[in-house]
Amino acid sequence: MADNNSEAQAKLKELVVSQKLYSLDAVLTAAYVFIDRAYVFLDYDTDGNIKITLRCKPETTAEEFAGIEGNFQNELLHQSIRVRLGKKNRIREIIIGQALFSLNPGDASAMRDEPDEEVEKELKEILAESGEDDLDYLEDPLEIAIPWEEKQKKAQEKEKKAGQND
Repeated sequence: MADNNSEAQAKLKELVVSQKLYSLDAVLTAAYVFIDRAYVFLDYDTDGNIKITLRCKPETTAEEFAGIEGNFQNELLHQSIRVRLGKKNRIREIIIGQALFSLNPGDASAMRDEPDEEVEKELKEILAESGEDDLDYLEDPLEIAIPWEEKQKKAQEKEKKAGQND
Protein backbone atom coordinates (compact mmCIF):
# COMPACT_ATOMS: atom_id res chain seq x y z
CA MET A 1 0.00 0.00 0.00
CA ALA A 2 2.85 2.38 0.80
CA ASP A 3 4.38 1.34 -2.51
CA ASN A 4 1.31 2.61 -4.42
CA ASN A 5 1.55 5.94 -2.59
CA SER A 6 5.24 6.41 -3.50
CA GLU A 7 4.46 5.41 -7.09
CA ALA A 8 1.68 8.01 -7.25
CA GLN A 9 4.02 10.63 -5.77
CA ALA A 10 6.61 9.81 -8.46
CA LYS A 11 4.01 10.70 -11.09
CA LEU A 12 3.02 13.96 -9.42
CA LYS A 13 5.05 17.15 -8.91
CA GLU A 14 3.88 20.28 -7.15
CA LEU A 15 5.42 23.75 -7.32
CA VAL A 16 4.42 27.02 -5.72
CA VAL A 17 5.59 30.23 -7.37
CA SER A 18 5.28 33.79 -6.15
CA GLN A 19 3.35 36.26 -8.27
CA LYS A 20 5.90 38.84 -7.15
CA LEU A 21 8.49 37.03 -9.27
CA TYR A 22 6.44 35.51 -12.07
CA SER A 23 3.45 37.00 -13.85
CA LEU A 24 0.38 34.92 -14.57
CA ASP A 25 1.15 35.27 -18.31
CA ALA A 26 4.59 33.70 -17.80
CA VAL A 27 3.11 30.84 -15.74
CA LEU A 28 0.39 30.15 -18.31
CA THR A 29 2.85 30.17 -21.20
CA ALA A 30 5.27 27.87 -19.39
CA ALA A 31 2.38 25.55 -18.55
CA TYR A 32 1.36 25.48 -22.21
CA VAL A 33 4.88 24.41 -23.22
CA PHE A 34 4.59 21.38 -20.93
CA ILE A 35 1.13 20.13 -21.90
CA ASP A 36 2.61 17.49 -24.19
CA ARG A 37 4.58 15.89 -21.32
CA ALA A 38 2.29 16.34 -18.32
CA TYR A 39 -1.18 17.32 -17.23
CA VAL A 40 -0.85 20.82 -15.78
CA PHE A 41 -3.17 22.08 -13.06
CA LEU A 42 -3.03 25.67 -11.82
CA ASP A 43 -4.52 27.12 -8.66
CA TYR A 44 -3.86 29.78 -6.03
CA ASP A 45 -2.78 28.94 -2.50
CA THR A 46 -3.95 30.82 0.59
CA ASP A 47 -1.10 33.37 0.28
CA GLY A 48 -2.03 34.27 -3.30
CA ASN A 49 0.90 32.36 -4.81
CA ILE A 50 0.35 30.24 -7.88
CA LYS A 51 0.23 26.51 -7.18
CA ILE A 52 1.26 24.33 -10.14
CA THR A 53 0.63 20.59 -10.16
CA LEU A 54 2.21 18.45 -12.88
CA ARG A 55 0.87 14.93 -13.33
CA CYS A 56 2.67 12.45 -15.56
CA LYS A 57 0.95 11.51 -18.81
CA PRO A 58 0.85 7.79 -19.67
CA GLU A 59 3.17 8.24 -22.67
CA THR A 60 5.82 10.08 -20.59
CA THR A 61 8.50 7.82 -19.17
CA ALA A 62 9.48 7.93 -15.50
CA GLU A 63 12.96 9.18 -16.47
CA GLU A 64 11.49 12.04 -18.51
CA PHE A 65 9.12 12.98 -15.72
CA ALA A 66 11.81 12.83 -13.01
CA GLY A 67 13.43 16.10 -14.15
CA ILE A 68 10.22 17.86 -15.15
CA GLU A 69 10.13 20.13 -12.09
CA GLY A 70 13.54 21.67 -12.84
CA ASN A 71 12.71 21.93 -16.54
CA PHE A 72 9.43 23.65 -15.71
CA GLN A 73 11.20 26.16 -13.48
CA ASN A 74 13.69 26.90 -16.28
CA GLU A 75 10.83 27.39 -18.74
CA LEU A 76 9.08 29.62 -16.23
CA LEU A 77 12.16 31.84 -16.02
CA HIS A 78 12.45 31.90 -19.81
CA GLN A 79 8.81 32.90 -20.26
CA SER A 80 9.04 35.52 -17.52
CA ILE A 81 11.94 37.21 -19.31
CA ARG A 82 10.12 36.92 -22.65
CA VAL A 83 7.05 38.64 -21.18
CA ARG A 84 9.17 41.48 -19.75
CA LEU A 85 11.01 41.99 -23.04
CA GLY A 86 7.70 41.92 -24.86
CA LYS A 87 6.46 44.84 -22.79
CA LYS A 88 9.58 46.83 -23.66
CA ASN A 89 9.21 45.99 -27.34
CA ARG A 90 5.79 47.63 -27.45
CA ILE A 91 7.66 50.76 -28.52
CA ARG A 92 8.89 48.95 -31.63
CA GLU A 93 5.40 47.64 -32.39
CA ILE A 94 3.91 51.13 -32.15
CA ILE A 95 6.58 52.62 -34.41
CA ILE A 96 6.18 49.84 -36.99
CA GLY A 97 2.39 50.15 -36.81
CA GLN A 98 2.65 53.89 -37.33
CA ALA A 99 4.99 53.35 -40.29
CA LEU A 100 2.70 50.77 -41.88
CA PHE A 101 -0.31 52.97 -41.28
CA SER A 102 1.46 55.82 -43.07
CA LEU A 103 1.77 53.67 -46.23
CA ASN A 104 -1.80 54.63 -47.07
CA PRO A 105 -1.23 57.55 -49.51
CA GLY A 106 -4.21 59.51 -48.19
CA ASP A 107 -2.88 59.48 -44.64
CA ALA A 108 0.88 59.52 -45.31
CA SER A 109 1.36 63.29 -45.28
CA ALA A 110 -0.61 63.69 -42.05
CA MET A 111 1.40 60.95 -40.34
CA ARG A 112 4.76 62.41 -41.38
CA ASP A 113 3.93 65.98 -40.41
CA GLU A 114 2.28 65.38 -37.05
CA PRO A 115 2.50 62.13 -35.08
CA ASP A 116 -0.76 60.98 -33.50
CA GLU A 117 -1.14 62.53 -30.04
CA GLU A 118 -2.39 59.29 -28.48
CA VAL A 119 0.57 57.35 -29.89
CA GLU A 120 2.93 60.08 -28.73
CA LYS A 121 1.45 59.96 -25.22
CA GLU A 122 1.69 56.16 -25.04
CA LEU A 123 5.29 56.25 -26.27
CA LYS A 124 6.20 58.77 -23.58
CA GLU A 125 4.62 56.51 -20.92
CA ILE A 126 6.49 53.46 -22.20
CA LEU A 127 9.77 55.37 -22.37
CA ALA A 128 9.23 56.65 -18.84
CA GLU A 129 8.74 53.07 -17.62
CA SER A 130 11.87 51.85 -19.40
CA GLY A 131 14.06 54.75 -18.26
CA GLU A 132 14.40 56.23 -21.75
CA ASP A 133 13.44 59.88 -22.02
CA ASP A 134 13.90 60.93 -25.63
CA LEU A 135 11.87 60.32 -28.76
CA ASP A 136 14.66 60.08 -31.32
CA TYR A 137 12.58 57.72 -33.44
CA LEU A 138 11.26 60.82 -35.23
CA GLU A 139 14.76 61.59 -36.51
CA ASP A 140 16.09 59.70 -39.52
CA PRO A 141 19.91 59.93 -39.53
CA LEU A 142 20.22 56.88 -41.81
CA GLU A 143 17.58 58.27 -44.17
CA ILE A 144 15.55 55.10 -43.94
CA ALA A 145 12.26 56.95 -44.44
CA ILE A 146 13.39 58.52 -47.74
CA PRO A 147 11.75 56.79 -50.71
CA TRP A 148 13.99 54.78 -53.01
CA GLU A 149 13.34 57.09 -55.96
CA GLU A 150 14.60 60.13 -54.06
CA LYS A 151 17.75 58.26 -52.97
CA GLN A 152 18.42 57.22 -56.58
CA LYS A 153 17.90 60.79 -57.78
CA LYS A 154 20.46 62.01 -55.22
CA ALA A 155 22.91 59.29 -56.25
CA GLN A 156 22.54 60.23 -59.94
CA GLU A 157 23.11 63.90 -59.14
CA LYS A 158 26.29 63.02 -57.23
CA GLU A 159 27.52 60.94 -60.17
CA LYS A 160 26.87 63.85 -62.57
CA LYS A 161 28.79 66.24 -60.34
CA ALA A 162 31.65 63.76 -60.01
CA GLY A 163 31.67 63.33 -63.81
CA GLN A 164 31.77 67.10 -64.34
CA ASN A 165 34.69 67.52 -61.93
CA ASP A 166 36.82 65.00 -63.84
